[in-house]
Amino acid sequence: MLPATTMDYFSKLNDDGFLILKNILSATEKRIIVKAFYKVLSKYLQIGKNSSNLNFDSISLHRKLINLRKKNPGKFGHFYDEVCLNASLKSIFYSKKFINLFSKILKTEKEFIFINGFGIRQDAPFDKRNVLDWHLDGSYYEQTHPFYNAGVCWMPLTNNSFDNGTVRFIPGSNKSKVDPKTLKFTRKSKLSAATIKILVSKEEKKLVKDVNASFGDAGIFHMHLKHKSGKNISKKFRLTLI
Repeated sequence: MLPATTMDYFSKLNDDGFLILKNILSATEKRIIVKAFYKVLSKYLQIGKNSSNLNFDSISLHRKLINLRKKNPGKFGHFYDEVCLNASLKSIFYSKKFINLFSKILKTEKEFIFINGFGIRQDAPFDKRNVLDWHLDGSYYEQTHPFYNAGVCWMPLTNNSFDNGTVRFIPGSNKSKVDPKTLKFTRKSKLSAATIKILVSKEEKKLVKDVNASFGDAGIFHMHLKHKSGKNISKKFRLTLI
């Protein structure tokens, strides 16, 4: 459900660069997500048959994911790719409820909404390879140029906070101009995706905030919001639908 408020989502997204919507997922939508994730994972790992015990807080789940990634990275990669393409997970965002929500946030007609770039981030404890430095999503999705009337829907499956490396961002930074010449293409290793790093001033770093959100919440971020990955210093994966 949407918060009971008269807030203008479009104005807030463009002024602050972000929206945090609490308890946006219904119980049914949560069950669809949990079931799809575990169903795909069961092709790669032995999963218990008692569906009532399936959840994203399970320490057993995270231990299995950590072991799979460590002992069989190829198999983990196949799981990662497959779950990112899962139709049941994607169906949540193509529902009438979410199309209407995106239409309201972007202040545009439903027929003009398009959705792409779907994925699930699975950030392992103490991982360094896939941590993203300061960047703008607009650098990667140039089809939103020049108006950038678009956003990234960030939906945690785990309880995301500072300890497990939640998104760190600079409120209002979407309104600052970025010189294209300062963008820096980097790649940490052959297994890492190329990233486009931006410069962040000392003054901006003093304003940094963390997104504290749980399964059922959603964050909407402006394409020009300056943000980065935190460091996962917990014992569990950080799981996030994008």
